[in-house]
Amino acid sequence: IKSGKVRREKSDFKKALRLIIDEEAPEKIKKAFAKNGYDIDTNREAVIAAILMGAMQGNPKMVEKVMELTGEDYKMKARLDEVKIQKKRLKMEQDKVTIEQAKAEAWMEALKNQQEAEMEDDGFMEALKGTAKDDWTDD
Repeated sequence: IKSGKVRREKSDFKKALRLIIDEEAPEKIKKAFAKNGYDIDTNREAVIAAILMGAMQGNPKMVEKVMELTGEDYKMKARLDEVKIQKKRLKMEQDKVTIEQAKAEAWMEALKNQQEAEMEDDGFMEALKGTAKDDWTDD
């Protein structure tokens, strides 16, 4: 089965890497890193130094790898999750304020309509037309 073969190959690769990683780094590699200020003894140190150098040169994949290896990626993800939660909370608060404003506006409109209804013309002013002069004279 193909999946079993792939798993075995992956396992064999890991075993080989474990054997090689802690061996002494070749002189050529040691000298290359020494030029950049790194004192390298093992292949593991060379790999770590290469990742760090890549990250310091701005390689996003290497920055991501450094964060992953140091556990910083989890902190970053947690912080991003925290920011998302804060944004949702703020949105909910803004929605609540919007609802309260809409309620206040509806209440004001209802009050205005009620006042207008109470001030409807009951005909009193029309009835006084023409008679006000006579009603206010001193007899």
